[in-house]
Amino acid sequence: MDSIRSYLMGIIVAAVVSGIAVRLLGDKGTQGAMGKLIAGLFLTFTVIQPITDIRLDDFKEISNQFSADASIAVWEGEKMTRESLCQSIKAQSEAYILDKAEGMGLTLKVEVTVSNDDLPVPTAVTLSGAVSPWAKSKLSAILTEDLGIKKEGQTWI
Repeated sequence: MDSIRSYLMGIIVAAVVSGIAVRLLGDKGTQGAMGKLIAGLFLTFTVIQPITDIRLDDFKEISNQFSADASIAVWEGEKMTRESLCQSIKAQSEAYILDKAEGMGLTLKVEVTVSNDDLPVPTAVTLSGAVSPWAKSKLSAILTEDLGIKKEGQTWI
């Protein structure tokens, strides 16, 4: 903020000095024209001077920081997308299993575990509730055939 203030003060002072010099030299004749030219150049250089102080190294650092920030944002976005996809697959799998269980007259609690692959899939399930051996084998077959959850990944409590 101080640098902007000092820049604006410099421009104001240059404008005042230029105005005084043009008034002292007069408006007419060669002296007046030269005075206006010099005052205009002085003012122009005063306005443009901060641009000459810019170093390209600063832009390189800023660019590198933006690239690093962008990479972090992309990574976090991918992570959030993956977590959301895993939660969705987990919820849909649990709802599917509960629907099949209700169709057989069972009341169960279901907890599905999904893989960490690029495309998450259900890999394990924990089922709790009272189940007859026939219903257990029938639901186990559905879990294996429809969801691809192997018998080793099915835990019955």
